[in-house]
Amino acid sequence: GYAMMRPDIILVKLLNHLELEQGYSKNTIKTYKIIIQKFNDYLLKYRISKIKKKHIENFVIYLRDVKKNSAKTIRLKLAALKTFFKYATEKLKIYSASPIGDDEFRYKVERKEIKTISEKQVDDLLNTIYWERDSILGLKDLIDNENKHQQKRLLAINRDIILIKLFLSTGIRVSEALNIRISNIDYIDKSIKINGKGNKIRSIFFDLEPLEKEFIEYINEIIKLNLKLDYIFINIKNYKPLTARAVQMLLKKYTFKAGLSQSITPHILRHTFASLSIERGANIKVISQLLGHSNVSITINTYIHLSNEHIRDVMKLCNPLFNKIIPLGERIENRKKSLIYLNRTG
Repeated sequence: GYAMMRPDIILVKLLNHLELEQGYSKNTIKTYKIIIQKFNDYLLKYRISKIKKKHIENFVIYLRDVKKNSAKTIRLKLAALKTFFKYATEKLKIYSASPIGDDEFRYKVERKEIKTISEKQVDDLLNTIYWERDSILGLKDLIDNENKHQQKRLLAINRDIILIKLFLSTGIRVSEALNIRISNIDYIDKSIKINGKGNKIRSIFFDLEPLEKEFIEYINEIIKLNLKLDYIFINIKNYKPLTARAVQMLLKKYTFKAGLSQSITPHILRHTFASLSIERGANIKVISQLLGHSNVSITINTYIHLSNEHIRDVMKLCNPLFNKIIPLGERIENRKKSLIYLNRTG
């Protein structure tokens, strides 16, 4: 049981171990901490002192039926608890055996249809923002005395365009985008250093024709502000770093203005980048690297559902009965096109 050491002390020791010895990221550690504390609350609530396998089973049922957690969330929570008990058993020798064995509770994740938006919706979204920008540019000469206000609005719109284009052309995560600093940008290599999940560093590239010029112009505007913190995505009102919540809100606003029925999140734009690139023939290893997946199998499993239209096209073109030979030049051209995902939206 828990008599020998209080769970909160085990937790502190575990979190230190994960951070210092296992190199887990701040986000993961925070998540694990919350999960384990919530589990402890559950034990207290039901006055469970000696933890057995059946208690874990009941906890899973509670998460599924009462808390209405998705399978993916339950899997994550089980992973955290597994780590906790493994550490308490093997390192701290508190239990003779963990109530969650390594091979138990392999919780199946039901495959959720991944949400993406179509190329037309991408165009509608970007065109709406450009239209808004043009309407401000039209006003600019008329309202000289309110110039400060207009300039701020303009900077905000340029920021939104760059942010959305980055999601769509590189598939980066919202947390990664919001952590980009001016010092992460390499103007010679035309790349941005991204600190991803699990502190994995990777590069993404901004030398795509529809992105590069606007991106550099925007960065120069930010540099001119000469702010203490050098984050590139900032709140225009107070010049503090932009928050994930603010990104959700601005996407909501443009989605509404574009008349799109589907809600759009940064993650949907990430999936859209990956799905459309793969459908255009991009090498899945390249996409995996750009997305910052730790393993290509994650990418393959996530985007296994390529659209039926695409599957039909591949079948028509690539089956052995089809006798048209596609010239190498054309094949290379197709590959190239598939990697430059933004080329319609400049």
